[in-house]
Amino acid sequence: MQAQDVVQIIQERAPLDLAASWDHVGWQVGDPQAPVRGVLVALDPAETVIQEAQDRNCNLIITHHPLLFQPLRALDPMSPVGRRVARLVRQDMGLWSAHTNLDCVLDGVNGALAHALGLDPASLRPLVPLAQGAYRLEAWVPEALTDMVQDRLRAAGLGTVGDQGARFWELPANGYAGSSFLEETAFVGIVSADRLTAVRAALAGLGPAVPVHLTPLAHHRGVVGWGAVGELPVSLTRAELVDRVRERLGAAHVRVVPGMPGPDAAGPDAYRTITVCGGSGGSYVPDAARAAALYVTGECGYHHAQDAQLLGLTVIEAGHFYTERPVVARLAAWLRFRADVPVYESQLDTAPFVTA
Repeated sequence: MQAQDVVQIIQERAPLDLAASWDHVGWQVGDPQAPVRGVLVALDPAETVIQEAQDRNCNLIITHHPLLFQPLRALDPMSPVGRRVARLVRQDMGLWSAHTNLDCVLDGVNGALAHALGLDPASLRPLVPLAQGAYRLEAWVPEALTDMVQDRLRAAGLGTVGDQGARFWELPANGYAGSSFLEETAFVGIVSADRLTAVRAALAGLGPAVPVHLTPLAHHRGVVGWGAVGELPVSLTRAELVDRVRERLGAAHVRVVPGMPGPDAAGPDAYRTITVCGGSGGSYVPDAARAAALYVTGECGYHHAQDAQLLGLTVIEAGHFYTERPVVARLAAWLRFRADVPVYESQLDTAPFVTA
């Protein structure tokens, strides 16, 4: 199995096109066509994680946090980033990251956090839904027209897997239609709003021999957006929720911004509707306050905490690493279901802070 086949499993659930414009997701280091011996899934591309991958005989690391946020002007092996890049290259090891694209799919970072805290999965919805702006492309193309359609899609601004900024996949779709055997290629991918008109024009005029479907992304694996809102099976007090966060996330240090008492009938300080946002969620405090009375996030800055107080929102801050770590197991589960190579979850705590 090649590296690009492994990461495609994740891209189908968390398309790279969903990433924030400032983010650098996807390939950080490595050859997409390299055969994979084993995969290590981790939150951070830390040097200790690279060593862990080497110890497990893995030559592909998949992380949530990217290593390269800015282009490298020089590969300085003495710099924090250059040192890790150089080591990955020397060891012929690939590194691929799913960052904000994994944050905004409901079964990604925030779905994993909500599951860890015991929220009812059927109740989950995005805290801040994304405006509809992307579509899932599915086109079944006869073999004789495959090259032409591929050229048209590339001219419309889409690239195949392995290109920078991959947008669509070509999959064999041979089968029978009645008694006739059809040799076809399925073109499947994500089309952003700014490319929609060009893609429609590229596929126009192909006739009934090429069925084309462009489905709003909101109908593909659920609505997308930032954070999540959900319901607990039973109401819990603030103290009970703090204990649950500490125990289930393994967070050694939890900070609380006290808000107003909970609104549920179970008691004067009980909560059932909970908002969550893994990682840095301070900027969503106003949205969380409109959705519920309690918010669990990884980081909430000083001024955002003051805003929460004024809005009567209780905030439980459990640390960036600990609120995002549950997604490691989820990514590994996605891969194990379809990949035919060993998949491991990192056992390392790479949080940079310790409790003094």
